[in-house]
Amino acid sequence: MLANQTNKQTLFLFLQVQLPHAKRCLFVFILSFIFCCYYWFTITSNHVLNLTSIFSNPVNQKTIYFVETSGQDYINGRQACAIESAAFHNPNLPVNLLILSQTFNLGEPYVKTILTYPNVRISRLDMNQLFNGSIVGNLYKDGTLAKSKYNVSHTSDMVRFLLMYQNGGIYFDLDVVVLKPVDQLVNFVGRESKFLVNGAIMGFEPGHPLMKACLEEASLHFNGTDWASNGPLLITRVIKRMCKLKAVFEANSENCPMINIYKPKYFYPIYASNKKTFFMRRKHTNKTVKLWSESYAIHLWNNISKLWPVKIGSGVPYEIAARENCPMVYSVTKANHYYL
Repeated sequence: MLANQTNKQTLFLFLQVQLPHAKRCLFVFILSFIFCCYYWFTITSNHVLNLTSIFSNPVNQKTIYFVETSGQDYINGRQACAIESAAFHNPNLPVNLLILSQTFNLGEPYVKTILTYPNVRISRLDMNQLFNGSIVGNLYKDGTLAKSKYNVSHTSDMVRFLLMYQNGGIYFDLDVVVLKPVDQLVNFVGRESKFLVNGAIMGFEPGHPLMKACLEEASLHFNGTDWASNGPLLITRVIKRMCKLKAVFEANSENCPMINIYKPKYFYPIYASNKKTFFMRRKHTNKTVKLWSESYAIHLWNNISKLWPVKIGSGVPYEIAARENCPMVYSVTKANHYYL
C-alpha cells in the first residue's frame, strides 16, 4: 500500500515539474487511452463468447433448436426460461440456440445460467450458408426478406422451415415453456385452434415433404406485408392441400398419415385472445395451471405479452410455470430483482 502511494506521488511530481503544461496534458491523455484499452481487453473479452457457425460443427443427432433473428447479443428472462425448460426436461437432447451475431455477451446472468446445462450450445447462424442453393434462396438473395414489413418474424419463419427440412429435429419459439420430455415426438405440429396450425412448435425428420412444400409455397407466394401470412397461415394452407382437407381439425392418421397434428391442449392450451390469462389473473392461477396438465409445452404469444412483465412473487400462472420448469433462471431473476 505504501509503495503504491509512493509511486503515485512520484508520478504526480514528474508531471508537475518535468513536463510543460501542453506535454503534460498529452501525456495524461495517452495514459488514459492505454488504461481504457487495457480495461476493455481484460474485462470485456472475458465476457464475450466467440461463436462458430452451426455448419462448421454440426450435431449428428436429434436436436432442439431455438432461433434469435433480431441480431441481439443477449437473451432476456423469458427467452432464457424457454431454453432452460427444454434442456431441463430433455437432458439427453442437444439444445442449440442459433443467433445472427458472431459474439454473445457472457457477462449477462441469463447467458451464464443456460450455459451451465451441458446439453445447451449457442451457435452462429450463417444466413448465406443456410439460404444459398435452398428452395427459398431467392427470398434472401433478392432482398425480399430484408424488405419485409415484419423482417424479424418472417426471417424466423423461413429459418425454421429450412432447419427442419435440412437438419430435422425439434423447433421451439423463444416464447415457450417446455413442460415435459419431447424426445419421442416426431413429424408433428400443433393446432392453436380448430382451423389454424401454428409453427411456433414443431418437429420433423430431415427432408420431410411438408417442410419442402412449405418452402416451395413461401418461394412462390411470400407476403411481406402480413405478419401471419408466411407462418401459421402458410403451414395451415399447405397441410390442407397435401391432405385434401377442408379444415385441419379433420386430419387423422388415415387422411394425413405423414403428419401428427396435435390438438390445442398439447401446445396451445390458452388461445391467443386469452393470453392475459398467463400474466394477469392471480385469483385464477390454479384453474389456469390445470389447463396445461396434459401439455408438452405452452406458448406465451410474446408479440403482445412482452408488454406484461412478471414480478417474482406475483403468483400469476406464468411465474408458476417458470418456477417449476426453468428453476435456475427463476432463481437468478429473483436474486437480481428482475422481472420475467
